[in-house]
Amino acid sequence: MPDTLHLALRHHQQGQLDQAAQFYLAILAVQPAHPEALHLLGVVAHQKGDHARAIDLIGRAIAGNPGDAMYHANLAEAYRAQGRLDQAIASCRAALHLRQDYPEAVNNLGLALLGQGKTEDAIAQFGEALRLKPDYAMACSNLGNALA
Repeated sequence: MPDTLHLALRHHQQGQLDQAAQFYLAILAVQPAHPEALHLLGVVAHQKGDHARAIDLIGRAIAGNPGDAMYHANLAEAYRAQGRLDQAIASCRAALHLRQDYPEAVNNLGLALLGQGKTEDAIAQFGEALRLKPDYAMACSNLGNALA
């Protein structure tokens, strides 16, 4: 199973989403509740625009491994893509409860707050993301957009 997950990750990182999904599905055929395969298949679904499926899959991954901050942060992005900003914010906060120094979750929280029109709060989050990771280009761009 570790070899299959490794192959899936390699395809995923190379942008070969369909191939990666096939490997994740192969893992799930043997271990239907495998949290990492569920999570990563959910990420693929999100990347392909199927946010409802992403929410379902990542939610199932969280049920199997609630302590992984990355799962919560990625669930937040799927919620945000659906415009479900309250759930996105709650998922970001769950990720940050598990890992306070998680710049990507802080940035995602800023994006959800910005989506709610809470510009000052969003600016504070983007600034915090940059404090945690000074070379974080996405947070810098988001801060610039929020300030504009």
